[in-house]
Amino acid sequence: MNQEIFLQTLRLRLQALPEAERERCVEDYRGMILDRMEDGASEEEAIAELGSPEEIARQILDEVPLTTLVKERVRPKRSLRGWELALLILGAPVWLPLMIAACAVGFSLIVTVFAVLFAVLVTGVAVAISSVAVVLYGEGDPLMIAGIVMTLIGLGTLLGIAGWGLGVRCAKGISALVRKCFLKRSEQNRMGEIV
Repeated sequence: MNQEIFLQTLRLRLQALPEAERERCVEDYRGMILDRMEDGASEEEAIAELGSPEEIARQILDEVPLTTLVKERVRPKRSLRGWELALLILGAPVWLPLMIAACAVGFSLIVTVFAVLFAVLVTGVAVAISSVAVVLYGEGDPLMIAGIVMTLIGLGTLLGIAGWGLGVRCAKGISALVRKCFLKRSEQNRMGEIV
């Protein structure tokens, strides 16, 4: 892969960024390639040392705050015409409640998922703590009590780890879903063609 194809692919992968930031990133990588070439590396070696443009773009986009991506995506590319503005205003009694309802349903689903995961985590902690009550107030064979305690601690630990792990994965999945929603369809298609 030569320098121009590398930079063009990187520019295409960074379409979600504001234009000034995208060009700054591309110029930074152009400078890195030229620096490596001045140190004696060939163009292909310099590009290979940097990695693939897809990986670089993914790292850059992961570091960019979501608000920056949203602002770039929501910024109007042109002003509204009079009839478009009139349709927006006249149609507001229909589209505004629908949009609010859709946002409320999405928010409630996210809250429900995290509430269930929190409940699993709390249940795990409660089960582990209940093992102390079994030790203090348990009557019967000490070996049986020790087995119950170990089982409760193990079950509590597993539930706690599962709740935490699922919570982290859900948070990452929701973040990825939001990022994907703010990429234009044409950008997604072009990204698919490059891969």
